[in-house]
Amino acid sequence: MKVALGRAAMRETTRRSERGFTLIELLIVIMIIAILSAISAPAILRYMRTYRIRAASEQVKSELQTARLRAISRNAGRGVFLAVLDDRRYQFVLVPNNAAAAQDFAVLQGAADAGRPRELPQGVTFDDAGGTNAAIGFTNLGSMCLGAPCATLVNLPGTNYITIAGGLATFNLQQQGSGLRRRVTVTTGGRIAAPLQSGS
Repeated sequence: MKVALGRAAMRETTRRSERGFTLIELLIVIMIIAILSAISAPAILRYMRTYRIRAASEQVKSELQTARLRAISRNAGRGVFLAVLDDRRYQFVLVPNNAAAAQDFAVLQGAADAGRPRELPQGVTFDDAGGTNAAIGFTNLGSMCLGAPCATLVNLPGTNYITIAGGLATFNLQQQGSGLRRRVTVTTGGRIAAPLQSGS
């Protein structure tokens, strides 16, 4: 008799464990997931906004370093220039050493050794507030071009997006909609940096 009761109890325990989850248990799990999603969504969106502007500043910094290294490796006495074409695009060009002091940008832009036009990430633009120049150049020593022997570029497209003041060239970037800003700086010695700014 005791053996029969033990088997009945085992069958009952087995049936309970095979039932699965109740509707209430499933609803509780769904509610927990919804609450965690609601808490983390703003942080994820904020991260994505700051990621785009940081990626844009690192992209411009990298292109400036490429232009500087190209000036050094090619011994470009007349300079390698990075020009801002419009609020989203930029390109670097090399001025040949035997070139005249004034160079037409459109001619250099089509040369074989010119870099291809690059575009900032979606939603990020150059900010022209206080801009004084449309291009910045590097000498064969890696320093920033500040007059002779560097060439002067003429017929540059677009607006002056680069601010040069006090021996520092600054590219200002802004993200549309969020108002986040970043900058990329170049010293007269050719040091390129993308310093952190508050709120970015």
